[in-house]
Amino acid sequence: MSGDSLADTGSENVLVTPGDVTTISGAAAESTSRDAVTTGGDAIAVNLSPDGTVLNVAFITGLSEAQIIQLKVADLRDGRGPAQRGNEGSDGNVIIIAGDLTTVSAAAIAADEGAATSVTGISVSAELGDGGDLTLTFIDGNGDLQLIETNVAQLLPG
Repeated sequence: MSGDSLADTGSENVLVTPGDVTTISGAAAESTSRDAVTTGGDAIAVNLSPDGTVLNVAFITGLSEAQIIQLKVADLRDGRGPAQRGNEGSDGNVIIIAGDLTTVSAAAIAADEGAATSVTGISVSAELGDGGDLTLTFIDGNGDLQLIETNVAQLLPG
């Protein structure tokens, strides 16, 4: 994908890459004038833990929250074999894996203060294609559906 950039943050490389974030929120439509379906930020930051076992994906939701989802690389790669559990029409397989989620509310971001909220043990529908295309779908701690699409080929080569 064009627009990728690799930033060195101390001992870790962070890949900032274009991506699509879609948030579907029934609560947002009921309580505000916002649409139930909104797009989030168009840049996604991803990095690997120093030992290469955890993929961190950071993004801005359609409700202006910052979220970071952590996924085990081994779990992601489990879906790259023959299409036994997934969608045979794609180059990867859709699998359900466990993830950990951390969120920072839009109000905390605007005030430049406030604590992050950890949401552990969420289920994530994940697909990692042969070309590094990563698609994630999950329900966040607010009950909103998050759809994330980006490419992580520079961090998780073949």
